[in-house]
This record gives sequence, C-alpha cells and structure tokens, in this order.
Amino acid sequence: MNNIAQNAEQSPPMNGEAKVEISTSDFLHLIFSELEDDEHICVSRATPKKDGTGVWFKNHLLTARQWRKWEPGKQAQAWYFCVSSINGGQNDKGTMVGRGRKNLKRYHCLVLDDIGTKGKPPPIEPSWKITTSIADGIQNQQWGYMLDPGDDWGRYEALVEWCAAQGWSDGGAGGSYRLMRVPGSANMKPGRQEYRSVITDWVDGVWSLDELADDLGCDFTKVEIGDNVVTFKHGGAAAMNGIDPLLDWLTDNGSVVRDDGGQWVDIVCPWADAHTTGENTAGYSPLGRGTCDYVQTRAFKCLHEHCVKKKLPEFREWVNSLDGPHFNGYDPLPWLQSRYAYISTGQMVADLHQRPDGGIWQWTLADWTKDHPGRISVPGHDKPVTLATAFVEHQRTKKAVSLMYQPVAPDRDTGIVEAFNQSYVNTYVPPNWEETDRNPSVFIEHMEYLIPSNVQREIFLNWLAYKIQHPMSRSYAVVMVAEDAYGTGRSWVKKMISKALQGHVNSASLGQLIGRGEGGTQTYTDWQTGCQFLIVEEAKDSSLTKDDFYHGYETFKQMVDTSVDETVRVNPKYERTRTESRYFNALIFTNHADAIALPENCRRTYVIENPTERQDYDYYDRLAGSLQTKEPARVYWWLMNRDVSDYDHIYPPMTAAKLRMIEDTRAPSDAIIEWIKANHAPDLVTKKSLKTAIVAAAHKLDLGNQLREPGGISRILWRKFKTLRPDDPKHGARYMIGDDRVEVRAIRNVEKWLSVDRDRDNVAVEAEIAKAEIVKIPGA
Repeated sequence: MNNIAQNAEQSPPMNGEAKVEISTSDFLHLIFSELEDDEHICVSRATPKKDGTGVWFKNHLLTARQWRKWEPGKQAQAWYFCVSSINGGQNDKGTMVGRGRKNLKRYHCLVLDDIGTKGKPPPIEPSWKITTSIADGIQNQQWGYMLDPGDDWGRYEALVEWCAAQGWSDGGAGGSYRLMRVPGSANMKPGRQEYRSVITDWVDGVWSLDELADDLGCDFTKVEIGDNVVTFKHGGAAAMNGIDPLLDWLTDNGSVVRDDGGQWVDIVCPWADAHTTGENTAGYSPLGRGTCDYVQTRAFKCLHEHCVKKKLPEFREWVNSLDGPHFNGYDPLPWLQSRYAYISTGQMVADLHQRPDGGIWQWTLADWTKDHPGRISVPGHDKPVTLATAFVEHQRTKKAVSLMYQPVAPDRDTGIVEAFNQSYVNTYVPPNWEETDRNPSVFIEHMEYLIPSNVQREIFLNWLAYKIQHPMSRSYAVVMVAEDAYGTGRSWVKKMISKALQGHVNSASLGQLIGRGEGGTQTYTDWQTGCQFLIVEEAKDSSLTKDDFYHGYETFKQMVDTSVDETVRVNPKYERTRTESRYFNALIFTNHADAIALPENCRRTYVIENPTERQDYDYYDRLAGSLQTKEPARVYWWLMNRDVSDYDHIYPPMTAAKLRMIEDTRAPSDAIIEWIKANHAPDLVTKKSLKTAIVAAAHKLDLGNQLREPGGISRILWRKFKTLRPDDPKHGARYMIGDDRVEVRAIRNVEKWLSVDRDRDNVAVEAEIAKAEIVKIPGA
C-alpha cells in the first residue's frame, strides 16, 4: 500500500491517518480507464428528502454542470459514483440519467462497505481504501477492488453477496448499480461533522472477476448465481428483469438496499422513521419476479410492527406523493410490452419471442385481444381500459409501421429494423441451429453425384456458401441441366436448402421470371421477396416460345441481377401492397438444354450439367430420410464455415453446357442480321428494303414465323441500325428513293456513309440502294 501526501480536497488528518494525493477526477478515470465509446461514468449527489425520511440521489454524467462546478474543498456535498458504467440514457420520467438495470453497461470495480464498523476487513488488500467517516476514533471505510470490465451480472452480484455473508461488508452494498463515495464527498449524516472522504491507500491492483473470487476464497460452484436471462414458456409469463419501471425509479432514487435477483427486493421503508427496532428496510416484489401469476403482479410488505398493515395501496400513495410512476398491483402490460410489438399497418401484433422459433407469431389485433382480456387503470383515463387499448396507446410499447424482410446477423437480430426513418418488424429470422463441426456426409455425397465436374461443384458450393454467409448480397442465377433425365434428386437440393435455412426459399415459374406469368402468378408478386433462394423446378414451359424469352430477357436480367433492388412493389394476395427489397439467388432446374434462350453476352447465369443416370431406390430413400435428421444443421454450419474469400460472386465462368444452351436457343434476329450483313448487297437499307431482306433471310434460314410476319423483327433490326444523323434522330438521313423521301441507315461501313451523308451526296445513296436484288416471296 502507498501512503502518499495529503490532498486539500479531503478532510484533514485525524488520529494519525494518512492520505493519498489523487484528485476526484483522476480517481474516477483510473477506475474506469477501459471505458468504451458507448459507456459513461455515473456520479450521483445525495440530497435530503422533503419528508425527512432519508436522501434522494440525483444522477449525472461527468459533463453535468453540477458535477463540474463542485469544489470539494469549499462545498460540503455528498457525491458518489456508480460501480458500473451506464449507457447515458434518461430514466423513464426524463428527469435525470438512468441507473437501473437496463442502463448498465459493464462493472468496473467491486466495493465493500462499512469496513471497520459493520464489516470486518477481508483477507486481501484492495486497490484503494477510502475513509468515509470517523466516530469515537473508529474509521468507517470502503475497500475497492478494480476489475477487468465485464457484464456477467449474476456472478458479480453473487460475489458481492457472498462477501457480505462473510461479514466483510454491509449487506446494503450489494448490487451492480450501487453507489460508493468519491474522494472529498461530505458525510451529511448527523454527528459526522460533514466529514470529507479520504483515500488512505492506493495501489494499481486489478483483478478479473474469477481471480478476485479465488483470492477471496469464493467458489462460484457453491454459491447461488442469479439468472438475469429473460425466459418464456408457451402460454404464460416467466420471470424476467428490467420490465418494472417502478423498480427502476426506486433504484434511481437510492431506495434499493439489496437486490439479489429474487422475488423480493429490500428497499428503505417509506415509514422507517416510525421503526423502533430492527432495520429500516421493507420488501418490494417487482414485476417479472417469482413464478406463475406472481410474475405479472407487484407486492409490498414490511414486517415491522408499525408497518405490518401497510400494503401495496399505501405504498402506491407514498410513490404518488413523490411524483413517482403510476402503477397497479396486477400489471401485465410491461410483460406484454417486453414480448410483443404493435404493427399499425393492418392493426397487427407480432410475438417477438415466438418469432425465432417459427410457427404463428403474427396476429390480428382483434384475435390477440381475445387472448389477453381484462382491464387495467392507466394514466389519462378515468376508468380502467382494456389491455389491448393500454398496450396500443402506451409510449413504451414497441411500435412498427409495417413488416419488412431485411437480413441481419444473428447477434443483431432484435425483431425490429429501421428503414426510411421508420421502425419495421423484421420477417427475416436468422437460422438458429446449434453450431456443429460434423460434416454433412449425405449432402456432400449427393453433390459429388449431382455435379460430377469438380470445378463446377466447387463453384456451386461456393455460390451456396457465399449466399448463406452474406444474406444481404446477391449472385448470378444457376441453371442445372439434366438432358432428358428425371428424378436425379435436384428437388431434394431445394428441400435441403429450405431445411438448412429454416425457410427463406420460394418457388416460381420461368414465366414469372421473364414477366410472362399466368393469372395470379403475375398479379401477386410476393414470391420474389422474403426469401434467399428462388427455385424454378422445371424451366421448359410449353406455353412459352423462344420469342417470349427473347422479349423478356431484359426482365429476366433485372430479376436475377447481382444487386439488391430496394424498391420492389409487392402485391400480396389478401394483404396490403408494400415496398420490399429483392435478395434472392435464382436456382433453375431443367431437363432440356434449350429451355432458356440466352444471348451470347449473358453475364447473369452459370449453367451446370447434371448426370442423366438415376441412382438406386435405397440412395433416394437415404436422401429423403436425412431431411429429418441433424443433416440440415450440419449443411448450414458446413457452408457457413466454408472459405469463400477468393470466390467471385458477380461474374459466372463460361461452361460447355452454357455454350450449348446459347447455340441451341439462338435468337432468330441474331441469325437474320448475320445473314443480311453477309448477303445483302447494298450497305444501306430503307425500312421497305430491310423488310424485303428479312424475308429473303427467313427463307434461306427456314424461319417460318419471320417469313410469314417480318414486321415484328423488322422493327427490332431497324432500331439496331443506328441513324446516320444523331443530331436529328426523329427524321434521320432522308433521301429521294424513287418517288418517296425516306430514311436510310447503314448496315455496314457506317463511318463511310456518315461522311457521304454529311456531303448530302444523293447520287451515291441512290446508287447504293439500287444494288438490292428483287426478292420474290415464296407463294406470292
């Protein structure tokens, strides 16, 4: 221990005591030296209560004027600090910084109180000793132990209670939100002569919580550790902390003496001045404590003879007299608020605790009200109102404007997401499988069979893994082709992905992907949102022509784009229209190599060839059975842990299967334009001569539809041949051809004809057009 020079902020030496020269500011910053950006130090000033029954504590941050202006050497004020850091939020009334359980961030020290008077010294020396008073020559001290910051509140409070049970501290020092003296704090109790707290010893000792417990002799396996985790069971409430605003108010105002997480909290009795024997404490049972129906009720008791008849009504009157929060004995509202969120659009209620487990977790307000009947008294109403009314109106109820599918990491999933400066209930629920390192042997074996190519199989597995690891990203579409083969087990892949992700898989037709869906599939568009994978189980659709796909390819590109579209207008059946984001990767199965017409420059698809030979029945029985085992969890974690750091999820490689698909489904317009460029004599065309050239090409290429109806493709090709006068695209380069003034465009040698047009060389243009041969249409 160090016994250093005296500090003028503290009381002068008494009875030979020594003092450590350390300012109040340095004292706090040494204790909280590992403060994070979202943590704050809480200081509190004690002032006498109006009714003379004790003191109130007014909490502040270090930036508060009251703290900054305090001069310990000149002003006799009782200042304390909280042993744990806080989040800096206000209490429920907004009158001061909150110090309740919901406000705590991490503990930074453990302090034992009243050593030398009510408590005896522990067996190990602390980081500091501070004398808070001296009476009749006896020092009353607080011994502080600096800790590695943490938030294991159950073990922390168990250690404090264990120390108190050993007689090393006043029992009132328990709790992770307790206040302790700072240097220079004046003791305002009667007979203490405004004694200023003195640091008598200081070292740089720091412990972890476990190290301190070991040094003190505490075995955590033999002490009761309170469980602060919120738990729920089907059909009723279970004990939870942090839902009772009255307990927060009592804590903020310094009325809580001891809280070990049990059903009863020791508080300063409001009528302690009438006690003649025993302690000045009473018992308060907060919401969320106890079992069964007691969880949703409050209670008050004081066993002192004078107060034995005082129950919750008298306690409520006392709280109201001090402008405390309004409360009822039976009060399920905080419990409901901790579990449910109200959705204003459609008047829905979301069960945020059922949500991760699936099942039904969205209710209409009308149905939810039937499950939660009854009335309670709330501020603003002269008579009791229904629980549903109180729930919807109360400011502490979690409220959202609508539903939204927004992928988040599991450790950030609260059920509520923010977008457009509004709150939404998130319909995306991360898979919650227990982590495993077991390989999914059935899945791996099936992938080796289904994708024989090692290169293609690795790319597909990386495609799956990247999506599962990055649910907010998108990749290109994957097409699996098993030429004229059925029952190879690709549908099992869809089922396994859905099982592994615990949902997040939708189905669609190829027509829907190109904007050619039929009936309701095109009207109701919610199939394209709310999922991670969109699966087309048979892309060959007899109702679709190649022309349908050629004309719908731009829509297909948008649907399977690698970027997330955040402005998708969703029109669900029986629900309101809303705006969502499109996150899916498309996986398309087909048994036909010409199922999808792809252009040569397609960068939106990766085509894989599947085997055409089926396995035996036992193989597929094993596949089906694995869906009901732990295989889905193994698939999820195997893909989650797969290294995809070198994987390119934007640009798909070319494959032989894709080249065949491009060739087999080549667009008629591409073939015709190639033929015209190779065989049409003039470099120039008019709309009329272009149609004639298309007829000739269609006849040579055996394209019956284009031969009979050249008008449609004529318009497509005319747009591909650009105008010779970009500054006048409406009229273009117009010349007298025969008796008509018509526009001409170049199919070859564009630069040459741009120059000719600049000279307005009508002779050259007429001569070039005249090179065209007269084509007879067959059958004409």
